[in-house]
Amino acid sequence: MMCFTRPALLLLLVLVLIPATVSVRDYKTPFLPLVQPQIVMLADHYENGFDLTLDVLEYDGPGAKFWTRGYSGEIPGPTLVMKRGTTPKVNLINALQTPSIKSGVNTFSRPNNTNIHTHGLHVPHEEPGDDVFINVPPQSTYNYAYEIPEDHVGGTYWYHPHLHGSTALQVGGGAHGLIIVEDDPSKDGLPAKLTDGSIEEIVLVISVIPQQSDDDASLHAIEAASSPASSNTVTTTAGPSTLVLVNGQNKPTITLTAAKWYRLRTVLASVLHFGNFFVEGCELAVLAKDGVYLLNGPRATEFLFLVSGNRVDALIKCPSALVGNDSVVLESKSGAGIQGDEDDDGATNIGNMIIAKINVVAGDGGSDDPLSTLDFIPNLPSYLRDLRSVSVHGRKEIGIDDGPGGCNINGNSWDGPSNPMFSVYASTYEDIAVEADEHPLHVHINPLQVQDNINAWYRSGDWHDVVLANGNFRMHVADHKGTVVTHCHWLNHEDRGCMGTFEILDCPEDDIAAGNVGNCSTFIYFGFTLTQIGFMVGGVVVVVLVAGVVFCFFKKKKKEKTFIGIGGESNDEDDCEMT
Repeated sequence: MMCFTRPALLLLLVLVLIPATVSVRDYKTPFLPLVQPQIVMLADHYENGFDLTLDVLEYDGPGAKFWTRGYSGEIPGPTLVMKRGTTPKVNLINALQTPSIKSGVNTFSRPNNTNIHTHGLHVPHEEPGDDVFINVPPQSTYNYAYEIPEDHVGGTYWYHPHLHGSTALQVGGGAHGLIIVEDDPSKDGLPAKLTDGSIEEIVLVISVIPQQSDDDASLHAIEAASSPASSNTVTTTAGPSTLVLVNGQNKPTITLTAAKWYRLRTVLASVLHFGNFFVEGCELAVLAKDGVYLLNGPRATEFLFLVSGNRVDALIKCPSALVGNDSVVLESKSGAGIQGDEDDDGATNIGNMIIAKINVVAGDGGSDDPLSTLDFIPNLPSYLRDLRSVSVHGRKEIGIDDGPGGCNINGNSWDGPSNPMFSVYASTYEDIAVEADEHPLHVHINPLQVQDNINAWYRSGDWHDVVLANGNFRMHVADHKGTVVTHCHWLNHEDRGCMGTFEILDCPEDDIAAGNVGNCSTFIYFGFTLTQIGFMVGGVVVVVLVAGVVFCFFKKKKKEKTFIGIGGESNDEDDCEMT
């Protein structure tokens, strides 16, 4: 098994330098050692950018052999590593063939057109950044540039196509990969072992492919709906409904040294699956969800819950008693965790299945440190400050209900970015009431913070950018103004119209003039905005000045009356005279 730590990233980069279009994965043979995806340090491609090619590839695995679309000849694509305070560049080369047949709104379409969504990154959502309305036709290239702010939180994210109409087909077919924004040991408030390479890291990209839970979610059905029969389709045959790959492999073997902590960077890439993942006999603890560290971590847990699009950073440690035990596995379970087998909208639990084998071995480095030695309270950036006790500007509702394409959002199907569901103001806090009827809600750019415990997984204070739960959440409307996309993350529903936008606006000058200052300033002091505090201080100053003038006026009148009464004059200076 290949694990990597940050000091070893450059070495791994050298080890995996192979032609991008040549696959080295053995998709068929189960229980082979886990292979890590290719590591790409985007800082090494600062001048010209990294070439990421979307092209046709052949999958030849257990129970299925078909053609699909993928990045750089592999499932998954390379892991892209980004540094804070830089502008990494990615050149998306769409090597698919023309023509891309069939276009339309809220239907499977444009199967060979594409783009990239950097899911979870807090970056500008206008081109050349994370703009999901960019359209890259076949046989063309688009040069992306992502402005990673200096205060961006280190974490685990992912990238995938997000062109309306072809998202499910391309993502579900294997076109996806991990993004890592590196931690900063000097700023993050994390234990040294998490940032100095003492704890090895393992990437686990769990891909459910090709989805067969219902006819309109299988790859061959989506392809057929996207293109006339006479066109050159890509996907050819369908596979089993429960074909689950880890880093493109069939039930790989993950080797762990006993009594030693490891960090798992995990993403679930699927059209419409979720899973509850267990490792019986080993300790599990959550570090971060959807790229954001827990406010108090790590948190011991019995399982990891992931919905399509979720990431979980977790710690795992297996005891010496499991050395040589062949029954240790990473498995998904039906009827366990927090979600049932299937919801009423067609989404499917991965179910009872071995995802990977765990090979526990004796070796050096197993100090058996208790979890408490890794406790932390992270120094999160301002856009991720704890919102549970702040004053909010307002309350918005996002509801997902049944609709013609599987669902609609706030009662409407997608009709373009020019008709936002609602508007919010930059630098405010908003309550977001989610009523999603068993659909996962994904909000771009700004994640949601759970306000009250919902269940064993959705805990108060945790941040998520994909939520499969109804409840009260809170959003910091930070930094990036303009049109923001939100949608159901069952990707076949998204393609068919379960998507909307909201708009982030500047503070209107009329609001400031009218004293409606709560609209536009961040609440940071005792529940008041800086502008509100300024108005209050100004008001106090005015009251003091008026009181002083009134006091002086009446004092002067009193003196004049006294002097007139005794028939004398005063040569004393008026001690209330303004100079």
